Amino acid sequence: MNRLSLVGKGVLIGCAELIPSISGGTIALMTGIWTKIIVSLARFDRDTLRMLARGQWATCWREHNLEFLLLVSAGSLIGLFALARLVNWVLLHQPLALMALVFGVVLGSLPRFSQFFRDEGWRGRLVWLAGGAVIGILLSLLPTGTLTASAWVMFFSAMVASAAALLPGVSGAYILLLIGVYDDAVQAVAEIDFTMLVIIGLGIACGVMLFVRVIHKLLSKRAEPTLAVLVGLVIGSLTKIVPKDVERTNIWGFAQAPDAALPAGTFALLVFLGFACGYALARGVSDLKAQA
Repeated sequence: MNRLSLVGKGVLIGCAELIPSISGGTIALMTGIWTKIIVSLARFDRDTLRMLARGQWATCWREHNLEFLLLVSAGSLIGLFALARLVNWVLLHQPLALMALVFGVVLGSLPRFSQFFRDEGWRGRLVWLAGGAVIGILLSLLPTGTLTASAWVMFFSAMVASAAALLPGVSGAYILLLIGVYDDAVQAVAEIDFTMLVIIGLGIACGVMLFVRVIHKLLSKRAEPTLAVLVGLVIGSLTKIVPKDVERTNIWGFAQAPDAALPAGTFALLVFLGFACGYALARGVSDLKAQA
């Protein structure tokens, strides 16, 4: 896979994790690299430490797909730090416009996923898909919290959010919003608060390494139901961003400026542009069964 393409996909994943409605896992699944990320991360264990202790650097590099992981991670960090201020500004001043684009992107990816339900056994997968959609809808109905962003709160919040962010349809930023520390996390990234970033980074690392093994085991033993549930989560996540009232003044807990409301035509155009982008991005999902 082209290295620049991997960095670009990482940038999209990093940007997605800043928005409380779309998951980096969704972008990874859409662009066809989600399974490879899970498999590569799950390979890190005690054998990895033994290889490093013995100086088997080349073997470790190859067996853990480190080039792939580093390129995607570099892109994600670029997306997080380069776009944090921009995303924060848009969330404060034009959340409705961003909602329209995000809604279109997620909606545009769904036709690509439909190929997973065209062959034998599709009825059983639909049941799992419906279950995933229900979970996604229930998550979108949870009320937001308000916790003081102490070091321990940020560590455990980052751990939970990172574990959730591995799943398509479950936004890590949305989990932070539910806990009540989203603003503090974005501020730490935007202002490059080194101490808080280290705490958040440690929490992310712990959450990923603990949860990735569970996902990998599910993929190994029950690939088709697992993927069906994941697609359901993507569908259920639409309820967090589905346009109900283009004139409303509070979106994802962010108050709009009085002049930020969009005309219905502009809203529809942004949804259409997002749909086209989502459909193009999701071409990486050429065959979900093959990814499993």
